[in-house]
Amino acid sequence: MTDADKDAFAINDGYYDWSIRTYEAIRKHLGLNLKVHPDDELLKRGHIFLFNHFARFETVIPPYIIHRATGAYTRSVADHSLFEISEGLSRVLHGLGAMSNKQPGLLAFLAAEILRGRKVVMFPEGGMIKDRRFLDSDGKFGIFSPSAQERRKHHRGAAVLALTLDIFKKRILDLHEKGDIQRIGRWVGALGLEDERQLLARANEPTLIVPATITFYPIRVQENFLSRAVNLFSRNLPQQIAEEMLVEGNLIFRDTDMDIRLNPPIRTAKKWRWWEKRLLAGYFLKISSLDGLFALRDRAEGFAERMLVRCISDETHRIRDQYMHAIYAGTTINLSHLASSIITSLIRRNRMEIGIVDFHRALYLALKNLQAAANVHLHRSLDWPDRYRSLLDGMSFELDRFLGLCKRTGLVDKTPDAYRLSDKLCQEYKIHEIRIENPILVYANEVAPIPAVGEAVEAALQKFSTVSDEELAHLLFDDELRAQAWNRDHFSKEPHREINDTETATKSGAPYLLLPKERVKKGVLLVHGFLASPAELSDFGHRLHEQGYAVMGVRLAGHGTSPWDLKSRTWGDWLNSVRRGYRILSAFADRIVVIGFSAGGALSLILATEHPEKLLGVASVSTPLAYRNRKLAFVPLVHGLNKLADWLPNFEGVMPFRENDSEHPDINYRNVPVHGLYQLRLMTGELQDHLPRIDVPTLIVQGDDDPVVEPDSARIIFDELATRDKALHWVSSSRHGILNEDIGGTCKLLTDFIERAGSGAASWSRHNPPPRPAVRPVYAILDDTVARMPGRPCLDFLGQTNSYGEIGDMVTRAAKGFQNLGVRKGDRVGLCLPNCPYYVIAYFAAMKAGATVVNFNPLYTMREIRDQIIDSGTTVMVTIDLKTIYPKVAAALDGTTLNSIVVCSLSDALPTVKELLFNVLKRHQIADIGEDLRITPFDKLVSQGSRVEPVEIDPEQDIALLQYTGGTTGIPKGAMLTHASVTANTEQVRLWMGDVDPNGERILCVIPFFHVFAMTAAMNLGIATGSELILLPRFNLVDVLKTIDTKHPTLFPAVPTIFNALAGYDGLDRYDLSSIRFCISGGAPLPHAVKTSFEAAAGCVVVEGYGLSETSPVISCNPPDSENKPNSIGLPLTWTEVEIRDLDNPDTTVAEGERGELAVRGPQVMAGYWNNPEATATTIRNGWLMTGDVGHRDEDGYLFLTDRLKDVIFCSGYKVYPRVIEDAFYRHADVDEVIVIGIPDDYRGETPKAYVKLKGGASANEAELLGFVEKILNPIEHPAEIEFRDELPKTMIGKLSKKELVSEHRQALEKLKHG
Repeated sequence: MTDADKDAFAINDGYYDWSIRTYEAIRKHLGLNLKVHPDDELLKRGHIFLFNHFARFETVIPPYIIHRATGAYTRSVADHSLFEISEGLSRVLHGLGAMSNKQPGLLAFLAAEILRGRKVVMFPEGGMIKDRRFLDSDGKFGIFSPSAQERRKHHRGAAVLALTLDIFKKRILDLHEKGDIQRIGRWVGALGLEDERQLLARANEPTLIVPATITFYPIRVQENFLSRAVNLFSRNLPQQIAEEMLVEGNLIFRDTDMDIRLNPPIRTAKKWRWWEKRLLAGYFLKISSLDGLFALRDRAEGFAERMLVRCISDETHRIRDQYMHAIYAGTTINLSHLASSIITSLIRRNRMEIGIVDFHRALYLALKNLQAAANVHLHRSLDWPDRYRSLLDGMSFELDRFLGLCKRTGLVDKTPDAYRLSDKLCQEYKIHEIRIENPILVYANEVAPIPAVGEAVEAALQKFSTVSDEELAHLLFDDELRAQAWNRDHFSKEPHREINDTETATKSGAPYLLLPKERVKKGVLLVHGFLASPAELSDFGHRLHEQGYAVMGVRLAGHGTSPWDLKSRTWGDWLNSVRRGYRILSAFADRIVVIGFSAGGALSLILATEHPEKLLGVASVSTPLAYRNRKLAFVPLVHGLNKLADWLPNFEGVMPFRENDSEHPDINYRNVPVHGLYQLRLMTGELQDHLPRIDVPTLIVQGDDDPVVEPDSARIIFDELATRDKALHWVSSSRHGILNEDIGGTCKLLTDFIERAGSGAASWSRHNPPPRPAVRPVYAILDDTVARMPGRPCLDFLGQTNSYGEIGDMVTRAAKGFQNLGVRKGDRVGLCLPNCPYYVIAYFAAMKAGATVVNFNPLYTMREIRDQIIDSGTTVMVTIDLKTIYPKVAAALDGTTLNSIVVCSLSDALPTVKELLFNVLKRHQIADIGEDLRITPFDKLVSQGSRVEPVEIDPEQDIALLQYTGGTTGIPKGAMLTHASVTANTEQVRLWMGDVDPNGERILCVIPFFHVFAMTAAMNLGIATGSELILLPRFNLVDVLKTIDTKHPTLFPAVPTIFNALAGYDGLDRYDLSSIRFCISGGAPLPHAVKTSFEAAAGCVVVEGYGLSETSPVISCNPPDSENKPNSIGLPLTWTEVEIRDLDNPDTTVAEGERGELAVRGPQVMAGYWNNPEATATTIRNGWLMTGDVGHRDEDGYLFLTDRLKDVIFCSGYKVYPRVIEDAFYRHADVDEVIVIGIPDDYRGETPKAYVKLKGGASANEAELLGFVEKILNPIEHPAEIEFRDELPKTMIGKLSKKELVSEHRQALEKLKHG
């Protein structure tokens, strides 16, 4: 290489510094999380750095990280085609240190650069290996060359460079030893070094090859900013470019981990034989430059030199294989690698389906196998249990992301019970297709060279079907140990060290599991207090273990590690720690007693309200409801100011920590995070609402002069407990830690309680109810079930199933999304949706965000939707992208309080096949969603994280739901239902229905959830009982029958018109209805004939209930386990009082059997009408709700409705108001007077009929008037017929009167009936 060449290739300081600054500036805005393992030390020591090649942009990363760590400039070898694009680009690339791989004398030049102190970066694969297939059929290294269209070996350039450079260094040292200063001087000059000392210093350094591995996680294939931009400006891109923009754009712009692992360096270390040394010495006499040395292979003369070439070639092959093995063994293994390896292993077994539970279990076992393997590198998501904990139950963000990739690429389909592998996985793809079409194979290929992965997967596939509960529990406990160790190490580094250095705790913070040799009947779960660790109750735990109990000491999240860890936790995280401990211990004991101290006592009591299986009793010691430290009152304020620090980077917070003077400094944190105190207050605030739900033996122990906890907390807890088996013990002590110090025989009290516990839990029912309903937020209905049974199916929407864990996660994410939209406590969030998963998610999410839900009927007209939005003050509406619904909602964005719409995609909620068919065949039904910042797609709503800002809910005061009493009318009269009233009514119905199938009921939900009856008797009841909800978006007779026949629902709430339609269907005998064991009818009176005919057809019990929107809604119901009286609305529900009031004197009751107005009092009654105090005062009198319905009570307490005071028409379960229909008629110019009444209808129960008087000279006929009003009214309100009259009946004072027409129509029917 000439001096001119050297000048042309000189690194330009300006270019280099500019590129570093530019990369640093944009790195913050990229989605790339770059991490170098193990540290930067090897970057300083190494000379030649080798990297695998998966993406084009990654070639710029190594020079950057080397310069950042060492300050050294780097020479990198790049594809020659880049230098041929333009002279300007070639000049810039050379200035940045890049060299063409076709540059003559390249290796000699690089060797000289290393001797000058620079680093060299090379890519031995020679190009991007998109399929990650590194092994051939014989298990040897080899890659596919797209240009040659065949497999080849990896390049040896790095091996040749290192070995030849070491040969040269040895020659220099030999010359120095011989004192040949002249020759050394010539080499100093030829290399452009400063002096002889610099050359000798370089010669004494062994040339180090550092094999490095780049691993990207995850790989995504959906559209991104870069791919969309390129497609926008460049149509018809070549497939290769389009594929690279799609895959690599996701790596750059989405949240992607780029792990760079620097593997142990490789030295050439060849031991030259004597004759090889002589041959080298002879050859050195012939050359005067490094070019000559590197040219030996091409210029070898004679047998001796050819033998020398052969020796060097053999050694470079060995070095090449060594560094390629190191590169591929350095892959950072992630969950997608494991899942993909399992799938490819199944395919090799010709197994194209695996059960969902089996797959999750196999994946978890493979992970645990790898954790125990040596010399493997796990991604932090596989090393940190907080990231993979719920994998066994299929609740893992990493798993969801992988399955989402599988769904988008059509590689794996999920059925209710299994994962089905697509034939697409077995197809061959071109090199530029593979990353998009089959990323599973890419993932599997990437870890194929790592034997430990294959061994872990094979072992897991052999074990998953036989692994015992005890074995799984041991693995889960290992996760608990790993979590403590991981978090301890993570929070031991800067910037946490300053706080950590002042800590005084010395005892181990690890959890413990103490097991007898044989399985035992009783186990004890010990839950420590706030700021402590499992060590707090360790002595007591060992004492119990010596007595023969299985014992586990739980570690609450954030404890036993660092105060910084606790600063990031919520009380929900602490409760999850207790739940996990309970699950582990359950594998080793038949029954369990839970004992908690202080905050651990509160968590233990909350756990007991979830009624976990095997729970025998619960004991709490020194449990707080209130604290003696009055400074805690300022915690919410300080917490709020500290939260400000998250939003303002330069604001450090007023007090992130405060010092704690502990009774046991060797166990407790000295520094208390204020956020932790805030969570403690939230937890204790939640505790009191849970206490009435505890139904197992409960022991409360409290020191009478506790310096931390207000002693009266114990009395309050005891009084709130609904269980009849409860005890309160006072210990005379001025210490808080009465259990740790065993003051006043506390340990004996507890051991006696454990020994006595064994009577089992009480069975609540309508015959044996708790004294009062639990008072809690509505979203707790779902949260409790998610906690108890996350893997159980929750929703089945047209074949697409979701577990409780999945729905719970979506609810949390949607709640966060609502908060990001600006939803605050008390804001109204409207739901205008059919029955679908989005309704369930949005309903609970809005309430979790603190909002009030407002139900909208999608059948409403545009005017009715607009009127209700204005009346309710709805600011956010959740709707679906159907033309029949969305435009009516969108029209309200202007001129109302509505400022944001969340649009849900119907096709996204469908199973894969139905989604494809819908998008092809029914695309015309999808509304055009315009570009508007006020419109948010649902998938964006749930993609903004899951850390919901806690909202304090007062269940008895805060409004959960505005339920408009107009049904399908737009009458602005919203019943305000509190959280307490909705949850109470759910609990009332649950008690009424009696025992449920422990394996889970299946509830057919065809009545719409926006109807309050369906909301409570189907959705809320189903979720409270852990049932699977089978959702149908609308009623279609044949679809319902097919669903019953194939899905086998066990419970079926519906309205009379549905039961009537099913019972009267001619082809009913073709369908199997035998799975249904219980039906509840509501929304309208149930004719006895309809009830008996459906019961005969289905072989089940149909019970009729009664309720109002104002009562959440159920007031009474016929009992499923006792007499059902014909035409009766049953008995009042638990905690519900019903009086029959005198029609003329509403303040007095009437005798048994006499008619009067029904008045109701109970926990399900509304708080009043929204913004309508006059109507509230009329309806609620002295705490009693006046229903406006007339009926009587018989001698057995059964209620009967005999008449109505209201004019409402009950039509197919909906309430239709005549005045709305009358108003529509009055808009026609020919109409003078109109009266609308309800007339009997065999199918709908009742239907509207209009009596019309036309103006003089008018000629409108029935068809014209019906066509006119049908444009104004929704379908439920359409009149069945019109009767024209010359005059309409009026009262004495001239007011239009309906009663004459009602009587006339009834008489006409009677006359027709009797001939």
